[in-house]
Amino acid sequence: MRGVEQGQEKKRSQKIGGLCHQGEEEEEEEEEEEEEEEEEEEEEEEEEEEEEEEEEEEEEEEEVMLMDPFECCEKLGELKLSFHTPEA
Repeated sequence: MRGVEQGQEKKRSQKIGGLCHQGEEEEEEEEEEEEEEEEEEEEEEEEEEEEEEEEEEEEEEEEVMLMDPFECCEKLGELKLSFHTPEA
């Protein structure tokens, strides 16, 4: 009888161990999914920021195009000076 009882006890412990292992796998899968979602959100935010920057640049270009020639040259001169001025 003891052998039968020991065999049944071993089966129970294996079954419980298997269930615990299965639960760990499910937790790992959930964590991976959460990480993937966070990465996707970060990528979307970066894309939105890039789009906003591009829109701002386009607006600035349009403003320069709408200036009269003298203002445009003056603006470009200021930009060139700001790039060529040595920083102390």
